[in-house]
Amino acid sequence: MKDFIPNTRRASGPNGGNLTGSYEGGKGPRIGGRRMKVLLYDLAPAEAGNRLQNFLETHVPWSKMEVHRNIEGLAERLKAPHKGEVVAVLQANSREDLAALLSIRHRLQDIRTILLAPDREEETIALAHQLRPRFLSYIHNDLYNVAAVLEKMLKNHG
Repeated sequence: MKDFIPNTRRASGPNGGNLTGSYEGGKGPRIGGRRMKVLLYDLAPAEAGNRLQNFLETHVPWSKMEVHRNIEGLAERLKAPHKGEVVAVLQANSREDLAALLSIRHRLQDIRTILLAPDREEETIALAHQLRPRFLSYIHNDLYNVAAVLEKMLKNHG
């Protein structure tokens, strides 16, 4: 199975193809001429119809998304310099996924993170907060807030 799947979809919809229409031509925010990258971590196989990936590709189509399907691939990617050009969207489908993310939290410390936790149990939330996400949601919640927060993080990257 592939670990890294670049997002090549560049859909354009109303208002420039994003939630607010604030970017001309749907090209999205940039740092020094480079577009911000979104690292999406989700163990769900692409062929299973990944809900989060599909939603973000539809609602934030101008984002430059890299999809990682295993923790080793994500950890390797996080070794590369990013200079503030990366936002991570991490979906933990189970406490085991969350534990795997905690094992690489030192690599996430300088990266803006959105975390989707597997449940709302007190122990899970305590573990989730150890990753210090900018936004914490749950895998069964509506994804519009996740897309809105991601868009704002990408827009206000500077």
